[in-house]
Amino acid sequence: MSNLAHSADAEKASVVPFGDYVAQKKGAASPRPSSRPNPFRQLWDRGYRGLLPVVPPTGGIRSAGKRPGVLGPSGWSGRSAASFNATVEDLDVWHGWGASVGVRCWNGIGGIDIDTTNPILAGRARELAINILGPAPVRYGREPKGLLPYLMPLDIGYRQARFDDGVDPKKPGLVELLAGETKMFVAQGIHPGTGKPYTWPEGIWDYSALTRVTHEQLDAYFAALASEMPGWRSLTSSVDRAMIDQQTLRGDPDRIRRAMSALPNDGRFGYPEWVNMAIALHGALPDDEALALELFEDWTDKAGIPDPTEDAARVFRSVQGPFSLGASMIEDYATKHSSGAFTVADRYFDAAAVERAARSAPVEAAATSRHPPFDFAAAARLDRARMEAIPERAFVLGSRFQAGTLTLGAGPAGVSKSTFAIKSALAIATGKPLTGETVAKSGPVLIYNSEDPRDEMLRRLMATARLDGLDIDLVQERVRILSGYDDRRLVFAERRDKGGPIRPGQDTDDLARFVAAEGIVHVALDPLVALHRGLDENAAADMEALGDQLRQFASRTGVSVDLIHHTAKARGAQADANAGQADAARGSGAVMGFVRSAYTLMPMGANFARDLGLDAGRAAQMVRLDDSKRNYARRSARELWFEILSVLPTGEVVSPGDFDSHDEEVRRRASTSAGVHVLFDIRRQRALAAIANSESEDVQQSARLQYLVALMDGDAVPRATLAASYGFAMKLGGTQARTHIDGMVPVGAMKAVEVETEGYAWSVWREERRGGKGKQWVILRKRLGQVVRSEEPSGASDEANGGVFD
Repeated sequence: MSNLAHSADAEKASVVPFGDYVAQKKGAASPRPSSRPNPFRQLWDRGYRGLLPVVPPTGGIRSAGKRPGVLGPSGWSGRSAASFNATVEDLDVWHGWGASVGVRCWNGIGGIDIDTTNPILAGRARELAINILGPAPVRYGREPKGLLPYLMPLDIGYRQARFDDGVDPKKPGLVELLAGETKMFVAQGIHPGTGKPYTWPEGIWDYSALTRVTHEQLDAYFAALASEMPGWRSLTSSVDRAMIDQQTLRGDPDRIRRAMSALPNDGRFGYPEWVNMAIALHGALPDDEALALELFEDWTDKAGIPDPTEDAARVFRSVQGPFSLGASMIEDYATKHSSGAFTVADRYFDAAAVERAARSAPVEAAATSRHPPFDFAAAARLDRARMEAIPERAFVLGSRFQAGTLTLGAGPAGVSKSTFAIKSALAIATGKPLTGETVAKSGPVLIYNSEDPRDEMLRRLMATARLDGLDIDLVQERVRILSGYDDRRLVFAERRDKGGPIRPGQDTDDLARFVAAEGIVHVALDPLVALHRGLDENAAADMEALGDQLRQFASRTGVSVDLIHHTAKARGAQADANAGQADAARGSGAVMGFVRSAYTLMPMGANFARDLGLDAGRAAQMVRLDDSKRNYARRSARELWFEILSVLPTGEVVSPGDFDSHDEEVRRRASTSAGVHVLFDIRRQRALAAIANSESEDVQQSARLQYLVALMDGDAVPRATLAASYGFAMKLGGTQARTHIDGMVPVGAMKAVEVETEGYAWSVWREERRGGKGKQWVILRKRLGQVVRSEEPSGASDEANGGVFD
């Protein structure tokens, strides 16, 4: 296996006129044949088909040396990797240009790209790859950075992970899984940083000799990296842009203009960030493309490149929706890089809101208060303009939280309600759907806990953030915490003397001003019982007075509020009987009256655990999230399940056996962990349990089909997409998964089968359809209606999930 060295003469190759390029594409001989060996042909002969030309470092455009491109009359211009589909005729053309050789991560080939100059950590990352994924050649550009090519599953997506390599605090170490048709790597050429050729010490292997890896191996590799790399703090994967709500990307035009004006462009951003800015401006200003283009061109000009080879307007107009970036990215960049010219206050500060808060006096609850006459006639009349312009509901996280309203979260002891409130707040702060719910509004959050010290709050916060791979810098920027144990207890209503009047708490106005000034969008208040002083939890009048103060706080500030509350104890066989029950909350029913939304967090009952085949130890760590009240949205029939893992503040998961270890140091370390909720696929567990517990093929088939339909994220899903998810869950290969699906789902709507899952009845069938890549099988479903009696695990009443609006 010889190493295909790229001669430095490639950088001196003459420019091929565009007309000659067209002629060559039609099969004409090259006007300037090269006597040098053609590395494109050499790789082609070794079985590599996803080849593409890479702009050489002397190409004069951004990211030259690492970016695909073509050579035209005016020089090099960049292209996306997905725009190339190599033929034999292309190979001599690209070689004549002096292009470096790129390999597109297409048709199953991909790479593990280790990007750190720390030789010890780079070596360990390579060693883990070879031990877990299998042998592979290594390509070096700037050693010890290296890339290992593998044959990947066709449905694998891009993934990256960051860690602290101790080299540059501003640029963490990075390991990337290069996969997907938009990704590529340079196989032969000159490295733009070193000016020397890329090398393969072991030579380039034939395509057929590359090691094939599985999903499980890749997951195991990244898990091993997470346990060994210091400061492992981010784990991301590419997203389906079609699944992103474009409304959440929008920004205020004036604020976007201020952010772009403050944001420098002095060389700290590369080509990917430049293109991302074009995407983000499209997403942030979808109704004003002219303004978006103007801002992009102005920001491009700040770079001061005298004769740029890339036209900003052309790049901007080449971006097509749906978009994955928007206002949040622009404002994040401006906040971080503008040296104070654009701040958190600029992003979220609403001067009018603060002025209103400052003018508002505490509402006196004493019976002797006098108020000016209220104009009922003026208030009751209908205003036609408002009738025709009713605003959309401002949801924040799923339909559980809504701006300006109160939500009650109730559960018994032992389900980690406080930590779950932190997880919900982190989802809103970072924009990540950590709880399985869509983040409709992202921004700063405040977490208040009256019972726990600040250190314990930080322990839970860091364990959750690290385990979920969140950007800790973003967490620090957007999360505020207050401890009633260490800082100050917040009291919203109090009765100072027995039988005396109820008065507002003395800090409520100051808290409202603080929330408005910080731009906070969500507040968690934990627990409800500690938010008052001298009131009776079981007295309706007392709880209504507390609710009035809390409602005013939410309305004045416009924040969503998560009120954490207790329920009566529920354990044993029927521990989850109160799941989704509006009357499960402890105390007066007036509490449920003053909130507009409510949810329950309940443990798993012993009967349900036995049905699922879970042992008692693991079942004790399972909790379920259910809607119990929705005034402004449809209540979901679906329950979300979470498994509580013991996690250190570093993000490392602690084994249950560590708590009983004979090693004192192991026990001590385990005792510093916090319980963190992780989404649990209850649908898969149900299907596996049904299959294991029944010898009837019909019952097993029905369980598999229910799970398959539950996996569908739309009414028409390619069979290949479903087969990947279904096969992974059921531990089946691709062919087996497709065979299972074909055996369960009939061809044609006339032969459709009916399936009940997650509260709905569906008609399901498959069709062969023609698409951009030829014919493919598509699984289709049509909703027939809502099932009257929803699925409940252990005796919860039908009413718990049967309602629509409360």
